[in-house]
Amino acid sequence: MKRTIYILILIISSLGINAQTLTLDSCLKIAHRHAIAAQDAEIDVQIAQEQKRQAFTKYFPQVQAMAVGFYNLNPMIDLGIDDITNKSTRDVVNMLYYNYGAALGFDRSVTYFQHGTVASLVATQPVFMGGRIYNGNQLAEVGVEAAKIQKNISNIQLDNDVEQAFWLVFSLEQKQQVVIQAAVLMEQLSADVKNAVDAGLAINNDKIKIQIEQNEIESKRVSLENGIRLAKWALCQTIGIEPSDSFNIDVPRQMMISMPSYINEEEAALVRPEYNLLELNLYAEKLKKRMAIGEALPSLVVGAGYSYNNLFQKNANNGSIFFTAVVPLTAWWKTSHKIKQHNLQITKAENMRRDYFEKMELELRQAWNEVEQAARQLPIRQQTVQNAKENLRINQLNYNAGLITLSEYLQAQTLYTQALEQESEARTNLLFKISNYKRLINH
Repeated sequence: MKRTIYILILIISSLGINAQTLTLDSCLKIAHRHAIAAQDAEIDVQIAQEQKRQAFTKYFPQVQAMAVGFYNLNPMIDLGIDDITNKSTRDVVNMLYYNYGAALGFDRSVTYFQHGTVASLVATQPVFMGGRIYNGNQLAEVGVEAAKIQKNISNIQLDNDVEQAFWLVFSLEQKQQVVIQAAVLMEQLSADVKNAVDAGLAINNDKIKIQIEQNEIESKRVSLENGIRLAKWALCQTIGIEPSDSFNIDVPRQMMISMPSYINEEEAALVRPEYNLLELNLYAEKLKKRMAIGEALPSLVVGAGYSYNNLFQKNANNGSIFFTAVVPLTAWWKTSHKIKQHNLQITKAENMRRDYFEKMELELRQAWNEVEQAARQLPIRQQTVQNAKENLRINQLNYNAGLITLSEYLQAQTLYTQALEQESEARTNLLFKISNYKRLINH
């Protein structure tokens, strides 16, 4: 009686009464809001956009302001009448100072640079920099596009991880239902055997065999219960919420098996974000080569400036316009080797693109083959379940009629349970393969 009550409680708990229910769609939405991988991918896009904005500022004038102030204990320049080396000249100046200078308030010496202030404002505008500014901005744009593609790849991988974790919970719960069903059947058989033993129609050893089978079922139940708890925690971690096992998953029957359409491997590989990333990598290498060539080309910068100083004991202001032309006469020697280096990098990027394209075609072909194989296995397992169920029904009739032993009947029940488990595994395996194929074709 206690075991029956326990089984009823287990069945009720498996129905998810008063428990939160998560669907695959809700898990995907939660993951894209909370998962660390999704947040980091969005941050990478924002970083690339800021780098692009930094590169764009190179088109505009660069303005610099500078101010310097100083105070010396002694003047840096101190020139007086006594510093005149020519004696006759010194005597003449001395006579003029005593006759006129002293009366007019002039000092015998002049000092400069004991204290002062210098300030300047300079604006420069690049006119031609060998294409480095333009190509640098193009390279920054490539960085933004690469970050967006990487975000798309990250989101696709996140979807796949969520689906894998979701279907794992589903698979284990399906196996749990099989164990519950086996426990119910074994409980019914246990009651029948007990009555038969009490009536002298069966031996006590049959009760022991039943207990052994029930213990085996209980062991499976404990393992599955722990596995479901861990799988639910893993699902929570994947979608970015607090670990918990107090929820149920819901899979509408029409969503359980949704076969994807076959897409030609070459066409599917060409539209994969990974291939687009390889294309951008090749384009980036070509831009780097153009920037290296630009370093050996002449550059022209124009500018204007304003300055102020009071170094000579009066305020002085000045303004100017200027241009700077730089012709790197010997840079081509170094640049020629840089160009060869970038040509090798371009060739390497082209080889990588071709190699990964062929690998992606093979991966897609293999993924579709696995989908087809899993799709063929499921009907076979379903038919096996029907056969095992019919075999169990016949053996039950024969056992009730006393035509077969309890061991033979238990073996039929075991075959039926195994068939149910294999059918559940085949269904989950097909769901995994479909999820993987949809990720690869970006659907």
